[in-house]
Amino acid sequence: MRIAIAFFLAVISGSAFAMDPDQAFDNLIDAMYQGDAEVLMSYLSTESLGLIDFILVTLKDEPAESIAEMNEELDLGITVEEIESWTSFDFVEVFITVRLFVDELPPRENLLSSGFELHGDSSIVFVGDDSLNVRRILMVKEEDDWKLDQRAIGSFMM
Repeated sequence: MRIAIAFFLAVISGSAFAMDPDQAFDNLIDAMYQGDAEVLMSYLSTESLGLIDFILVTLKDEPAESIAEMNEELDLGITVEEIESWTSFDFVEVFITVRLFVDELPPRENLLSSGFELHGDSSIVFVGDDSLNVRRILMVKEEDDWKLDQRAIGSFMM
């Protein structure tokens, strides 16, 4: 009986963590809407996290200029000391919780995934249900998890 229970728990726990690319995308978007940087970052590919690190390094390269720009555009009120101590997590958290960003988000129901196509270790996730407005988002498989590809991050941030 214990073996059967252990097997049942293993199957359930495995299926709870295994998800399709569209489910991973929806979880990432939910985290963004909830302002949960930790969960959001867990759905970013290694290359996506590297791109965020690169952007952060460029901000830190000229912190006074970066701060002036960000404070003017986003009204963050940050200091040179703050930006110099930022981690990638801090950077993501600030930007997904800043009022200007939050106010610009479309209604959550406009960003629901509507399916996906698998291409080996990558996948195209279709977002939206209107055939004229469907967006295609690239997700990549890292180990057993689906993550947002850095090209998707780059197209939003650059």
